[in-house]
Amino acid sequence: MRTHTGEKPYKCEKCTRKFSRLDNLRVHMRSHTGERPYSTTSHLKNHMRTHTEEKPYKQFSDLSYLKEHMQTHTDERPYKCEECSGQFRYRRLENLREHMRTHTGERPYMCEKCNKCFRQSSNLRAHMRAH
Repeated sequence: MRTHTGEKPYKCEKCTRKFSRLDNLRVHMRSHTGERPYSTTSHLKNHMRTHTEEKPYKQFSDLSYLKEHMQTHTDERPYKCEECSGQFRYRRLENLREHMRTHTGERPYMCEKCNKCFRQSSNLRAHMRAH
């Protein structure tokens, strides 16, 4: 909810940064100490696969991507929009944000050549190819 309200109650004592989530503040605090938070985590391993093209999960570099892909083979749509009757197979934050723009009218991606605005970055990219 803080993402929508903009509330950031967690303040860094060493600089002016504020955060909506405590875990984000904790990660940020490591930047002041020089500690590298992801040096041995699976996040780094998954990220490094983008450079090595290693794909240990069939054709996917990350297990979560494989699971998301497998959902496209079912008719199950467990995620529902609270604003409309829209139902979705998978839930990634960006997918939900893009869908919500149909309700809010927000168009955050603007063409620098003609100032036309788009709901999705992919639509802007396609538009730019037409210029």
